[in-house]
Amino acid sequence: MNAPPDWDTLGFAFLATDWMYRAEADTDRDPPWEAGRFVPFGNLSLSPAAAVLSYGCGCFEGLKARRGVDGRVRLFRPDAHGARFARSAERLALPPFAVARFVEMAAGLAWRNGRFVPPAGKGTLYLRPMMHGTEALLGARRSRYAGLTAYASPVGDVFGRDQGLRLKVMGTARAATGGTGGAKAMGNYAGVLLHKEAAVREGFDDLLFLDGSGRAQLGEASGANLFCVLDDGTLATPPLDDTILAGVTRDSAVRVAEEVLGLRVEQRPLSLVEVRARAREAFCTGTGWSVRPVAMLGGDGWECRLGPPDVATRMGDVLEGIRSGAHPDPFGWTVDVADRAELEEA
Repeated sequence: MNAPPDWDTLGFAFLATDWMYRAEADTDRDPPWEAGRFVPFGNLSLSPAAAVLSYGCGCFEGLKARRGVDGRVRLFRPDAHGARFARSAERLALPPFAVARFVEMAAGLAWRNGRFVPPAGKGTLYLRPMMHGTEALLGARRSRYAGLTAYASPVGDVFGRDQGLRLKVMGTARAATGGTGGAKAMGNYAGVLLHKEAAVREGFDDLLFLDGSGRAQLGEASGANLFCVLDDGTLATPPLDDTILAGVTRDSAVRVAEEVLGLRVEQRPLSLVEVRARAREAFCTGTGWSVRPVAMLGGDGWECRLGPPDVATRMGDVLEGIRSGAHPDPFGWTVDVADRAELEEA
């Protein structure tokens, strides 16, 4: 059996756990998805001609299970992740997986891999559901067969604790207008890797892309959404479109800002010129990144330094308190894994 890692040195990297989830779909059936099953973690078997390998017919999700201060393990907004998983599948011409089944799958996966959920404050158990077109195809078309695989891995922070990010502003969009940027499509991530490697060599942590409009409006980072606190106290974030992924943490941050922190939030285009002139603070949000302050934006021959985190710190404290059970959950966002697992076993 796989051994849990040293919780004090846990980083953000794959570590095998005990169980994964598998389900198969045939779009000629009604409903297309069979009853899924939990199986020991192991390799998959695919035809070399599987649609996902040649044509990129695949999408994925990422969500976390976290051990709270009371010892209980909770998921954060699994229904929102399940709804986005279904939307991504539809955009990639794959059969959507029901949100209720997604939540039960996520809870069961976290429950069965419970010994890999880090102690409170030491990290999280990252859940990675994936959907692949599995029909053997020569010629691009909708795949009749699909497979769903979900695994889990204990993780720490992506960038290390309390690190203000240095983001290189790219002159291009992360995804093309009219493309798959609004879906969590596998191919969206491969295209940023070469640029990110170059930026890291230059001393940056990650990339910030434009929105594809051609007007130097900011979009998102390679794996997170962007927020800016402007000089009048407004919290602004680029609006969602088909080039920007609708982040679950982004939506959570908007609601916390408005309903808990009492901030005015604007979801509108943000030009690089405006941000350089007016932003006093910036931060990124994402499941992997959580709420991460931005210390500097830069490009070829210029940089813009941003003030110390204030809203980001308060935002992070509220969200972490809800996720961990340390504070009340006024939004009903958390799901207790044990409660769901007990229902499943009954």
